[in-house]
Amino acid sequence: MKLFEPEAAEHFVFAVVPMNAKEGAMPDFKAIRAGDMESALNQMDGRVRPAAPYCMGRFDHLGRYCTYCPSVEGIMPGRFVLHPAADAEYKASRPY
Repeated sequence: MKLFEPEAAEHFVFAVVPMNAKEGAMPDFKAIRAGDMESALNQMDGRVRPAAPYCMGRFDHLGRYCTYCPSVEGIMPGRFVLHPAADAEYKASRPY
């Protein structure tokens, strides 16, 4: 997976497995365009299910990958953090 994909801007990335997958099956990664994480989960087709209780990350408005840091109850809310290598790929792709 590339960390800078302009065509994937505003997509959430989920680790998914087939509905009938056994425990420990290797996940695949699926990008879903949605306004928030909950609506992205609702857009998943019936052939796959999330392999984790939250998304792995998302692509920002420029197409740079941001990893998801889940919330810690009572301490901090969940947040997306720009991946440093994604920002480096973005800067390297700019012609100036």
